[in-house]
Amino acid sequence: PYQLFDLLNMKFEKKEIIAFHLGKQDVGVIQAGTNAGKTTLLRNAALSMAAGRPFEPFYDGKRPVKICYFDFENDAQDVQRDLLEMVDVFTEEEKKNLAKNFSVLPKGLIAGELFQFNRNEKYAFELLHQNKIEYAIVDNVSAAYDLKDENSNSEVTQKVI
Repeated sequence: PYQLFDLLNMKFEKKEIIAFHLGKQDVGVIQAGTNAGKTTLLRNAALSMAAGRPFEPFYDGKRPVKICYFDFENDAQDVQRDLLEMVDVFTEEEKKNLAKNFSVLPKGLIAGELFQFNRNEKYAFELLHQNKIEYAIVDNVSAAYDLKDENSNSEVTQKVI
């Protein structure tokens, strides 16, 4: 803990806000009902960020961002089908940025078991570190962890955040 004036007198580097008013090491949650468009919003934002294309009002497009998109709802075949359609609108230059900056990990098996963060945390951190990922998107956080009750805020907070 900090004493009030110790904290108030500390000097911090200015945090770069990357997207969705979040910077590195920040955590944000998008919550909405089923079929409200969360995945579509996140995929479009992630692709735009990796390409360096503005996606207002969430991302200004000042520079391409290294993205890792963890999709815990859709397998590789479904993700491929959707991304083929979404990538089609990007210019050739933007596609070059996407090739360098966009990584996706669809729902699937790692070492014979369903990939989840609580089971494969070391693998996930190594993936992020080795690829110098600046911004990770997790779709769907309740599927990313082995939770007893995905509607329990205390369990999600305890295991996830």
